[in-house]
Amino acid sequence: FAIIACVLTIVFQPFSLTKQSININQESITIVSSQGKQIQINDTDSETIFDENGQALAKVEDKTMTVDPSTTQMQLNKLIVPKGKTFSLVLSDGTKVFLNAQTSIEFPTSFQNLKNREVSITGEAYFEIQKSDKPFLVESKNAKVRVLGTKFLFSEYEKQNYTSLVLTHGKVEFSSTSQQDKKAEVTPGQKVSLENSTSKIQVENVNTRLYLGWISGELIFRNQSFDQIIKTLERSFNVEIINQNKELANTFFTASFDNKTIQEIMTYFNEVFAIEYTIKNNKIIIK
Repeated sequence: FAIIACVLTIVFQPFSLTKQSININQESITIVSSQGKQIQINDTDSETIFDENGQALAKVEDKTMTVDPSTTQMQLNKLIVPKGKTFSLVLSDGTKVFLNAQTSIEFPTSFQNLKNREVSITGEAYFEIQKSDKPFLVESKNAKVRVLGTKFLFSEYEKQNYTSLVLTHGKVEFSSTSQQDKKAEVTPGQKVSLENSTSKIQVENVNTRLYLGWISGELIFRNQSFDQIIKTLERSFNVEIINQNKELANTFFTASFDNKTIQEIMTYFNEVFAIEYTIKNNKIIIK
């Protein structure tokens, strides 16, 4: 991918799909059009996605949806990835987005007649931005990102009290949605965190690999509380975990799991840390 090397100065204009009461299949990857049409995507097959007018919108292959780059008609769409799945999206400009479990992204089918390239996200995604004369903008409920470089991980799940960004290449400008003066310029190897309730911003140096393992199927926990680990496992495997051992909640663990099943992970915690549990259907009870 070519990259943007200069600092971009832009005016941010948020957008979103029309608010509608739509029931989404929470087991399938789904794309929702601005008119409310839903298409469920089989991420194990190859298929072509069509819009309401019968025009080819995108192709799906190898767990990746690629928007047709020749599309000139601008329509907003929302791609929803449920718990237990990951998926990739290639936008019409060539930008690639790796979507983690329980993540949704709103995007236009074409950027040609727009001043900026702009998407909106809930959840967690890694962006590889394609070079263009148009700025690339990412917006969530609590934060905005202006692209000054090219590759970064953005994370803001619902009911999460913080928003974060980890930068691997280039530069970005990260700011609070509610307080525009709260901002930070981030360089590679840094993580910026926004406390959503106060708009307090903190920047620190990190090992970026620890945050990107999920893209290749690896879960990496470094000095994380068991409560945090539970939330990640619930999203990654679409399970419900009930922790009846309250002493475990704030106990911190370090572990890595490379393409392991939830059964294998729970067996590890049982054998290494003597954590007792039972599994029935999609529910895990820790005793």
